[in-house]
Amino acid sequence: MAEAVEPKYEGYWRASYDEESELPWPTPEKNWAGRAAFLHSLDRVEVDAKRVAYRGFSICRVCRCSNGNEDLRLSEWVWPAGYRHYVVDHDVRPSTDFEAFILGMSRKKFERIVIILLLVFGLCSLAVALIVLRYIVLFVSATTTDNLWIRRNARWPRGIGPTHWRAPSRGYRGSPVVFKRSGLRRARCER
Repeated sequence: MAEAVEPKYEGYWRASYDEESELPWPTPEKNWAGRAAFLHSLDRVEVDAKRVAYRGFSICRVCRCSNGNEDLRLSEWVWPAGYRHYVVDHDVRPSTDFEAFILGMSRKKFERIVIILLLVFGLCSLAVALIVLRYIVLFVSATTTDNLWIRRNARWPRGIGPTHWRAPSRGYRGSPVVFKRSGLRRARCER
């Protein structure tokens, strides 16, 4: 049985600056160079986070605006939906642990997408290479004169290879075209 993990909280502040509490107060850090990268990563991570809605709205501790009514949960971290407001509008820098978590999760998600794309591209290119190889083998074997059986009985896909032959004794317009596929013959008029 899996053990319960104690959640780590980020972005929960005390009610007022003067209140006696273990919760921190949002303090700005104007010259934070990694803010844009953090916000970009936060966008990516919040898509995968579980949202838990509550009744009522949270109020920003700094500017007193309405600041959302949801918590976001991912892995062991929990943060309010209005946390972005503090980072964007009030220049609040996250804790180093939370910053590392968000940047790491975004990097992992990007790496997963790249791996999936590489696998899909690799499988597609392998399939194309096998198809091209098959057609090269069929073409080479169908053009050699000493292997007439393969030339007559090879199954060519529509539109590739010698799939139909025009009757030589007829004219070009309105002449019947004979389709030859694995020994079956059928005539139809070409339009």
